Amino acid sequence: MRTIVLSALHGLFFLLLSLPLQAKAVLQVAFGVEENQLIIKSLDSTISHLGDQEDKKLYKRCLQHYLEFLEL
Repeated sequence: MRTIVLSALHGLFFLLLSLPLQAKAVLQVAFGVEENQLIIKSLDSTISHLGDQEDKKLYKRCLQHYLEFLEL
């Protein structure tokens, strides 16, 4: 399994090297958006059940920023 992931990352790395700079930036943004979505989803239940008011306020702010970005 680890070998498959490493070979996929290796292929992706060479793909990124061959792309123009603007295309690389678009791919980086796309990967960042996907990572942010996964982080927000994983934090949702934790903040809802274990977070205090400060945590909930910060999570709501992060979620608002994420949704604003998706509207661009």
